[in-house]
Amino acid sequence: MKFAVVGVGALGTYFGGMLAKAGHDVTLVIRNDAHRGAIETAGLRIENDAGAHIVHPKTCAPDAVSEPADLVFVFTKTGSTAAALGAVPALIGDHTRLISLQNGLGNQHALGEFVPLHRVIYGTTTTPADIEVAGSVSSHGPHLSQFYAAYADDEEPDAETIRLVNELAARLNAAEMPAKVNEEIDRVIWGKVAFNTAMNSICALLGAPAGIVADVPELTRLAHAVAMESCAVARACGIAIDSDAVLQTISMSINDHATHKPSMVRDVEAKRLTEIDALNGAVIDLGQRHNVPTMLNETMLALVKGRESLY
Repeated sequence: MKFAVVGVGALGTYFGGMLAKAGHDVTLVIRNDAHRGAIETAGLRIENDAGAHIVHPKTCAPDAVSEPADLVFVFTKTGSTAAALGAVPALIGDHTRLISLQNGLGNQHALGEFVPLHRVIYGTTTTPADIEVAGSVSSHGPHLSQFYAAYADDEEPDAETIRLVNELAARLNAAEMPAKVNEEIDRVIWGKVAFNTAMNSICALLGAPAGIVADVPELTRLAHAVAMESCAVARACGIAIDSDAVLQTISMSINDHATHKPSMVRDVEAKRLTEIDALNGAVIDLGQRHNVPTMLNETMLALVKGRESLY
């Protein structure tokens, strides 16, 4: 089975690198010349709780892709999905399945613009990953990826995609990347969105890792309040979200992943546009549609937009 990764930032590098370490055929489609060159020259350095390793995954630039893969991970920012996949048409064949573990809502439909929806696998991950220098990625602390097959409301999941979903979970677990097939993936995704509307925005505004929220009691209360507001919107949308589990994830993040900087912090540091529209912005839109107040999410959105305007 051939894997490929599009959007080779921290998460894409880590997932691709760990699959390569486990012996899988993986190609990292890397736009960043420095990152790609460092991996091609000295290999990819992976540091995690098990130690440090050097692996040698295949790499190429987007314009050098020449053949399709069986399973393609898409780890771009939500707003960059269409451009990234549009740049690698040769990567998508008649039987290719596209995989999204991206932040935000509606990613399965974005991938469904490139393959039929029944060939999309979508979900979420709590895997932390950081790139400090080109050619190196680190990840520390517990994590879990969960996913399922996408399908239209009036259809059943595709049998071949379900088979591949189960095979993907088995291969990730064997590669020391905990994974789980979950038929209630929309509930899990909403839980991650509720978490991200709180943690990503707070950490981005402060330019700090997750541990800052544990260090300042007022920030802990704020994170909980933003997340619970997002949970209220989820319930209004018919999602049986587990609010306690969201709070537990926040606690795990601020304690076990205390030194990890969420991706939105990295975006602000690099003066890039963030995913705030796909997170807090999406929650606000759905809150308005269902008459659920979203004052805290609106505040976070306004402040992050203000931070972006300073670029």
